[in-house]
Amino acid sequence: MPINLHCRQFIPYKLFSTLIVFLLCSFISVSYAQEKFVIRGTSLNYKGKIYLDWDHHVDTVLIKNNKFRFEGSTTGPVRARLSVDSHFPIESDGLYVEAGETAITVDTTIAVSLLNNREACMININFIKAGPINEVIGPLERKIKTLAPKYIHAPEAEQLQFAFGLIRDLFKEHPESFAPLFYLVSTGSEAAIPQLLLDSIYRQLPERYKTTIYGGAVKKRLEYYERTQTGQVIKNFKAVNAAGDSISTDGFKGKYLLVDLWASWCAPCREEIPLLKVLYEQYKGNQFAILGVSIDRDRQDWLTAVEKEQLPWVNAIDPRHFDAEIYRYFRANGVPFNLLLDPEGKVVGVNLHGEALRNKLAEVLKQ
Repeated sequence: MPINLHCRQFIPYKLFSTLIVFLLCSFISVSYAQEKFVIRGTSLNYKGKIYLDWDHHVDTVLIKNNKFRFEGSTTGPVRARLSVDSHFPIESDGLYVEAGETAITVDTTIAVSLLNNREACMININFIKAGPINEVIGPLERKIKTLAPKYIHAPEAEQLQFAFGLIRDLFKEHPESFAPLFYLVSTGSEAAIPQLLLDSIYRQLPERYKTTIYGGAVKKRLEYYERTQTGQVIKNFKAVNAAGDSISTDGFKGKYLLVDLWASWCAPCREEIPLLKVLYEQYKGNQFAILGVSIDRDRQDWLTAVEKEQLPWVNAIDPRHFDAEIYRYFRANGVPFNLLLDPEGKVVGVNLHGEALRNKLAEVLKQ
């Protein structure tokens, strides 16, 4: 049952310019046994073809006598999108393909979109009969869209408080339903919400859900929080440099060490290099060092990237890719991933990028 957690996850912190999209878009896939599904619908004011975009393909049916029907097999709840023939961009209410029968009514309206302030064809979905996922998540997503105008220009802290409150209330209102956990992990929200809230959610999960791959994803995130806690002493990690010599994090004791996990194929990793060079030149010496650890599978790809980027710091590789020891130990969700360690090897900061990294180094190396 593979679960896709290896892409770099940009956790958005602008609620209704980005976070609303984040909460309304599933991007993690889990495979189970094939199960039959049926979606039967009534179109209130649209005639023609209607499309169901799900699981990387699109099904098409013709509406007849205001009725339409989609059917097939699914390996688990999958986020889908309805669309129709329109000259306007399409925005549809949330719909999940799940086992069993789902009955809906659909009406279409032309309205100004909250997301881009342009006219769009809005597909409004009302559930007549819903499975356990649509039954819980459908009302939640409608609530998010209804309340969006109140928060779209609110301060970031207020936006986050609202978003986290929605998730907290979802679990509180549906303690026995699997849907809140499914939603939390399928949107990647477990990687965004605070540790205390996530820990509270996990502790209150029914035991039967903790043993699922979704419960495992929450547990993994909690382990990440624990192992990246400020002041935590990390274990010694080793990788191999271009000459084949073993390089260890313990070899940098006595200095502040930035451990940078990256890969040649990772565009955001490469985009960070100019800033890292500036900071390295500013602080290198007895107080500060950088250890770049690539998770490239192909050694030559790594060597080519190091040469092209002219990386001046110590570089090593762990070709086990996402099974690299340091990557797995910290339960990283993607690259770039970094750790700032103090001279004793204790965690000072995690995943510091851009100005956050610049400011943290200025703080600890101000002397």
